[in-house]
Amino acid sequence: MSSGPSRQCPDCAVPLERIKLLDRNYRSVEDGLVYTTYSAKRRFWDGNYPEAYQIQAFICPQCARLLFYGETAQTRLPIPTENAEPDTSALPRPGSADG
Repeated sequence: MSSGPSRQCPDCAVPLERIKLLDRNYRSVEDGLVYTTYSAKRRFWDGNYPEAYQIQAFICPQCARLLFYGETAQTRLPIPTENAEPDTSALPRPGSADG
C-alpha cells in the first residue's frame, strides 16, 4: 500500500510517519487490518463480510497522535496476499545487455 500524498498532523502540522500495527505477539497486522460498513452483514457460507477496505496507520513524531486512513470503494487498493511474489519483470536479467 502506498501512503499517497504526504499527510500532516492536524494538531502539529508535522509530516506523519507511516507505521505498522502489531498484535500482542508482535506479528504485523498491516496486511489484515481492514474495516467494513457498520451495516454490513456476514456471509452465511464463510462468515466473512462482503466488503472490506484496507486501513493505513500513521503517527505524529511530535505529539504521538495516531491517525488511520481507510480506502473507500472509489480508492480501493488490491489486498496483498501473504505469499505474493514481487513483480520483477522490469529488472535486468543476468547475461542481458542491461545487466
